[in-house]
Amino acid sequence: MLKRKSLILALFICLIHFAPIIMVKARAVPGKKTNAPARFKGIIRNFRGSADSIGIELARNVVVEASGSANLSKFVLMNVHPAKDGTFSFELPTSSEPGKLTLSMVQYNPDKDRMEPFISDSYGYIVEPGDNLFLDITYEPSQNNVLIKFSGKGSEKYNCMAEIKAEMNRQNKIVGEKWGSALANKNYDYILGKEFLDVNTHCYQAALKVLDSYRNKISPTAYDVMNADIYGTTYGGLISDYQSQMSDTRNPIEVRKKVYDYASSIDLPPLNPEHDIKKDNNYAFSLQYKYWYFINSRIIRLLKFGEKVTFSFPDLFDNIYKDKTISGFLKEKLLAECLILPYVMLYAVQDQLGYESCYQKALLFIKTSYIKNYLLANNRTKRGGIPYNFAFNDQSGKVVHLSDFAGKVIFQDTWSTGCTGCAVFHQLFEKEIYPKFKDNPDFVMISINSDRTKEMWLKSMQTDKYTSPQYINLHANRQGSEDDPMSVYYRSNLAPFLLIVDKQGKIFSRLYPTAPEDIIRNINEALSQKKKGPSLQTQMER
Repeated sequence: MLKRKSLILALFICLIHFAPIIMVKARAVPGKKTNAPARFKGIIRNFRGSADSIGIELARNVVVEASGSANLSKFVLMNVHPAKDGTFSFELPTSSEPGKLTLSMVQYNPDKDRMEPFISDSYGYIVEPGDNLFLDITYEPSQNNVLIKFSGKGSEKYNCMAEIKAEMNRQNKIVGEKWGSALANKNYDYILGKEFLDVNTHCYQAALKVLDSYRNKISPTAYDVMNADIYGTTYGGLISDYQSQMSDTRNPIEVRKKVYDYASSIDLPPLNPEHDIKKDNNYAFSLQYKYWYFINSRIIRLLKFGEKVTFSFPDLFDNIYKDKTISGFLKEKLLAECLILPYVMLYAVQDQLGYESCYQKALLFIKTSYIKNYLLANNRTKRGGIPYNFAFNDQSGKVVHLSDFAGKVIFQDTWSTGCTGCAVFHQLFEKEIYPKFKDNPDFVMISINSDRTKEMWLKSMQTDKYTSPQYINLHANRQGSEDDPMSVYYRSNLAPFLLIVDKQGKIFSRLYPTAPEDIIRNINEALSQKKKGPSLQTQMER
């Protein structure tokens, strides 16, 4: 079965996943009003003692559904280690908004010196105030599978989601096999025709049938969110399939053009044709609907097909901002996700000023306080902002400061071992970008590693996979902490994290690992600026 993911995402982006905080019981954030907590008890069958823990991730009052370092959304991350008999218990804070719970089996990875999930439940469960459940978990090592049975107060929506997951997996296997067979036989007329669209619609309807069987047993909000999840998973997956074919340069140009023409005009059924504001706002809690379907469907219509497949970010933003069929909380979430989610920028032309004008529009439109505050706090990479004046060690142990390079254009690449996107970007930078600037005395390339240990960094440096000895190579001095100081300052959990600091010592551009010509243009624009104003050293001293 083919994995239904965009090739662009697989090549160019890798989110840094930090180890969950190890604890037994999650507490509410001090000073914050919360609703009744959700309580869980249970047992793991076939428990392997110290090898097994349960990974818990609860997303609540979330702007962007991606946890990681310094993310301002409310994520509860923890590992629950059962007693010797496999029993466990934990408690989760809830809020007026539905939360999303992701469960995983976790074990220690000695190579990375952290706990990591080895089996994860990719479909999030909806958590509501007052849930009180018992989880009967059976781990099947031979099949690398975990079976969870839920009972207790609120268990209906958990069992419903488990059944939906099983049905979606069955249906997606059918869809994936048909997609893979058509591609293998170069039968593009099939995947671009009504029959294949009907196969996907049948997938959605089969999962919807399961959901409808629970309709009178779960809350209307839970129903709407799960409906949006399965709709977004189905049609968002289809759109991602088309995007991957449009972006795959192994396909002849006429094939890519044919896929683009179809994908940009495909008529998918709306989830809520009546645009009931209450339902629309419930859909805002579904990442699958918001990003993988709604935003992606707008992107695919804006792509300008040619040698490059790209679009202008303000075009995408205004497409949503001016859409009168959506309003309120859903539009707020969509605009915020456009601005924050890094995946969007993988297609957009790198235009810092255009991006920042959209940022200001969003701040004026958004009324929900936690969304607005999230945007304000995440705007640390705006042009003219003050960069983080690091004090990091090089290979010899010498302390190097950002301010040591005052008067130069600085290109920063922050990476980590194991990050595929970091390795891909390094090869791109080394071959197509760095040769154009390496002899310029006003340009400096700084490669910053965010691994937990210096030993891991030095080992990776020897491979030339992520960096080059020609650069200034530094280690971010995490000293075993969860977050490196750069990520905390910029509130970023994306790797590679790319930044240009200009001759005045101010931020010039936040970049994404996309088209090399965009990055080259940004570097040249920064180099063309005349030095003026206080030096970087002076700014940092202030």
